[in-house]
Amino acid sequence: MMKAIILAGGHGTRLRPATLAVNKHLLPVAGKPMILYGIEALRDAGIRDIILSITHVNPYGFMELLRDGDDYGVHISYVYQHGIEGIAWAINEAQPWIGNEPFVVYLGDNIFADGIKDCIDPFIRNPSLPQVFLKRVSNVEEASRYGVASFTDAPWGVDMDLDEFYEKPTISEFVEKPQKPLSPYIVLGLYCLTPKFFDVFQGLKPSGRGEYEITDALNELIPVGYRVHDGLWWDCGTFRDIHDASEKIW
Repeated sequence: MMKAIILAGGHGTRLRPATLAVNKHLLPVAGKPMILYGIEALRDAGIRDIILSITHVNPYGFMELLRDGDDYGVHISYVYQHGIEGIAWAINEAQPWIGNEPFVVYLGDNIFADGIKDCIDPFIRNPSLPQVFLKRVSNVEEASRYGVASFTDAPWGVDMDLDEFYEKPTISEFVEKPQKPLSPYIVLGLYCLTPKFFDVFQGLKPSGRGEYEITDALNELIPVGYRVHDGLWWDCGTFRDIHDASEKIW
């Protein structure tokens, strides 16, 4: 049965002072701890073996809330990240629990209003090719906050629309937080990966931000499949994001 990693580390600096007392993934969104949205989304998609990757930043609340996951219909194992050195680093830390099998990665501050079953079902059935999930945003400033995908045989620019192509363009490159995005398609915090990721990680170097970037790993994994997510989605990294998500969910 396929496993998933939920990444729940990070300092939560944009959510201070609240995150001085509690890990950001335990903050409430629409009256429910943020972390539960990811757990329930994975469970409802048929993944019940979950590895929760945590750090030294207020980790104990997770164990008090979740324990072994039985109350939520899942089995949770805890992995302690030795340092906060980027998404790719955190994924690699979970390799002993993943083994040599395909797996799903879910960033714990992401919320998909309609769940993720439709997103990851094709990968669960045929996990031969890594998959990412994209969303079209409306302005350059928003795209610059995320990893951005660019495409082969497609005009570059933030006005491009994949729906206008007769044949689906292929991804040619991922860029982390670009100042001048080459497309309006950001990469969401949900990745379907093959064990090749762990081989690729061995060749990665820290970026200028001092982190092992998931976008660098994805570039080495190309060809990478993708789906465009049209539903409601939030990255709850700021108080405004949490407020917006709570309003819509309630």
